Amino acid sequence: MNRKSKILIVDDEPDNIRILAESLIGDYKLIGATSGQEALECMEKESLPDLILLDIMMRGMNGYEVIKKLKANPKTIDIPVIFITAMGRELNEVRGFELGAVDYVIKPFSPAAINARVRIHLDLKYYREHLERLVHERTEKIAESNKRLRNEILKRKESEACLEEVVSQRTLELQNALGEVKAVNDQLRKEIAERNEAEEKIKKAYSLLSSTIESTAEAIVVVDKYQNLITFNKKFIEMWRLPEEWAKIPKSRERFMLMVKQVKDPATFINRVRELTDNLETEAYEVFAMQDGRTFECYARPYRVGDKSLGRVYSYLDITESEKSLISLREDKACLEMLLHLSEDFFFIFDAGGYVRYANQEVIRRLGYSEAELKGKHIVELHPPDWRGKILADFEGILSGEKKVWNIPLLTRDGSRISVESAMAPRYAHSRAQGRNKKGQVVFGVSRPVRESPKTEEQIQASEPSGVQK
Repeated sequence: MNRKSKILIVDDEPDNIRILAESLIGDYKLIGATSGQEALECMEKESLPDLILLDIMMRGMNGYEVIKKLKANPKTIDIPVIFITAMGRELNEVRGFELGAVDYVIKPFSPAAINARVRIHLDLKYYREHLERLVHERTEKIAESNKRLRNEILKRKESEACLEEVVSQRTLELQNALGEVKAVNDQLRKEIAERNEAEEKIKKAYSLLSSTIESTAEAIVVVDKYQNLITFNKKFIEMWRLPEEWAKIPKSRERFMLMVKQVKDPATFINRVRELTDNLETEAYEVFAMQDGRTFECYARPYRVGDKSLGRVYSYLDITESEKSLISLREDKACLEMLLHLSEDFFFIFDAGGYVRYANQEVIRRLGYSEAELKGKHIVELHPPDWRGKILADFEGILSGEKKVWNIPLLTRDGSRISVESAMAPRYAHSRAQGRNKKGQVVFGVSRPVRESPKTEEQIQASEPSGVQK
């Protein structure tokens, strides 16, 4: 290609656009859009993108709505769109492909995989456009040849009126016709050479696809409509724990039954494979359990050559550890919520602005506020007026990274005071892209009512903030 391929990245998170841009390796012209509307406005420019990386879940106009508008516009209908989505989030691949997407990538993604997929779909787009141009050019030339032939026929009819010129005129016409036939034959030979060249490029594209299949983390197998094996990668053999001679088994049913024996619910697995085999255009996502306790997820897509579906591509991922982690996380969350509910200590979570985001039941009971009243209340409102300046200053220090432990009074709804020993510390949300994210900063606080013996006048004065008048 003589020009740079132009790629539009659409995501409502600028950091995600930056990560995708840094992951793409190649001489590309990259542009970004942080909303669906902005992406559509880019389509009004003279220079359209060659490929679009489109996030599905965006605020405002989501990816599905954007691709609908792209495919409804004759100007943008042929631009290939690859969906970007987050792993673990429910994904309606059938809907995406029905709307016109050519592929999808799950976040977090492999840079090698995204580069390979982008390269493949750009190559396929350019090859398709090249072939369409060839067909258009050949059609025009054939139409021109037909027009010339019609003119020659008319000339022949006119020459019949002049018998004395018939012989010479026909000889001339035959010579012209032979010259045109020779030109057509020369053109046909040229077209055959160009077609052979295009087929060679397609073979290289398939070779690149095979390399991509082998390098991906997914276990992939491709079969035709009769379940005959076309290709697979090593990861497939390893994940399914199949013998090395599996691919050499001549009967497809015997190969298939070696897989069925490992599935916990063989009948459901067999019926689902039959349904997908009978409906080659269907795309599906399945999760199933194995006899050895592992859990697999499966994406089934049509295997297409041109516009024909000739079989199926199955890709598998082992999500056993993800499932276990999710169950453990849910159990830990339930346990923590129960501990906070039963605790006699006060637990708070404040946002970076100092407003209450969470308070446990003991806070609600002792301070006399409802849960709705507490949420959104500022930290200084929970303390007597003569303490608020000190509380606000200390809170700013905590946001800067300090940890604070001190005795302070809390103010109940009816105006009475509860003396507590409090500890507060900052906490940050983390992301792979930026590390600590100050926008996600929160402050955790735990307070315990002080069961104290009577204080002397000096102790009381020492505990009051400076400047407080008796």
